[in-house]
Amino acid sequence: MKGLMYMTLFTFSVFGCVSHADPRHNVSQKLEMPKYEVIKSNGPLELRTYKSYLIAQVEVSGSFDDAGSKGFRLLAKYIFGGNQSNTSISMTAPVSMQALDVEPEQANINTLSIVETKSKRWQVTFSMPSKFTLESLPAPQDKRVQLKEHPAETLAVIVFSGRASSTNTKKHERQLMDWIKAEGLQVQGTLSMARYNDPFTFPWNRRNELMVKVQKP
Repeated sequence: MKGLMYMTLFTFSVFGCVSHADPRHNVSQKLEMPKYEVIKSNGPLELRTYKSYLIAQVEVSGSFDDAGSKGFRLLAKYIFGGNQSNTSISMTAPVSMQALDVEPEQANINTLSIVETKSKRWQVTFSMPSKFTLESLPAPQDKRVQLKEHPAETLAVIVFSGRASSTNTKKHERQLMDWIKAEGLQVQGTLSMARYNDPFTFPWNRRNELMVKVQKP
């Protein structure tokens, strides 16, 4: 029941998104997102620089298709008052996930994939509203929830709509990797999936992103 309540509240927070040709606009203006600067773009492909920001994160186990919902439930409980001060924290976007324990060869640009990873452990992340500091964020009741400062970084990103299914994600992975190679960028990490909408949003109204850390040109 609580899981349904969290998902319903999240739905209400983003309901009203209007479908756009550009998925970047398919996010409620009420949701705060980490700020970034686009330093190069080619349609859905972008090279971005992010400043540091605060995150809440958990580690979960499972497949690519179910890890996101597992992590979401734990983090939603924290921001909807499941913390030591019973404080409600505003929902933000996106919800991000990244595979842990990735095999060394999967960090190579030619084999990099979040869908085909052999890892069964995942890190799921919420960004925290910018009004907080690490000291002012309420302490989680669940020790699995960790509060950290995410460092500044440069990311290569592809934006796409539809379901963030294995099939749809794999197609856009290849497109992102081809662009990274064409631009001569050096990959410095593994892929992350960022989802900006709730599961009840129509697929054509969704904004998804695949992103990977690269060396700033």
